[in-house]
Amino acid sequence: MVYDLYIKTLYEGCYLASISCAVMSAKFPELSFEHSWDGINYSVQDGFGSRGTITFQNTFCVGAFRSDNSERLNIPVPYSNFFVNCPTELLQLAERETLQYLLENSNGEVLPLITACFWGDNINLESNDSWETVFSNGGSIVIPQLSAFEIGLEHWRNYYEMSDSELNLVKKLFRMKMSNPNIHIFLDNDDVELLSQYGLEGFEEAGELLKTMDIYIK
Repeated sequence: MVYDLYIKTLYEGCYLASISCAVMSAKFPELSFEHSWDGINYSVQDGFGSRGTITFQNTFCVGAFRSDNSERLNIPVPYSNFFVNCPTELLQLAERETLQYLLENSNGEVLPLITACFWGDNINLESNDSWETVFSNGGSIVIPQLSAFEIGLEHWRNYYEMSDSELNLVKKLFRMKMSNPNIHIFLDNDDVELLSQYGLEGFEEAGELLKTMDIYIK
């Protein structure tokens, strides 16, 4: 898969993934845990041992990941080792936000436990590791989010087996969100009917996820 190591692409890709997840949680509520937003923090997990959180603030971002399948967990090292050469303000952002979603209890002490990370200021993403190493230690969970829009959209369409109407709703909500990220978006009657077709559980799951992105059911 082709990916693009730029903050703007990643930011948009995280929203595309989250909106896709929210819309399709109406049909697959059991998958609603995979993508979520909490303020400036986007979290993703795959149910197979990989998880991560990316924090976006202004033109900056920090991402940290943990893979239960990473050999790096055999000899755990302090999270700070992964952030050597990271600008101080971005490390502070990671400590204040990103790493709070990756805490583990180790010998009675609760600390961040990660196996890879990256950060970026203004445009490009950077890491002390090669990108191959980042991706093989948990970061691969965001490869679709680093893809160009059409590639990412096709990935999520196939992943969730979207109908044409579901795909169109994802595209509509994504474009509305990206055109003005700070506005509240309200679903129209056709949108609500589409999300409610699979039953109450999925409808409620979809509504809760959409709400985290300021998208609301009237």
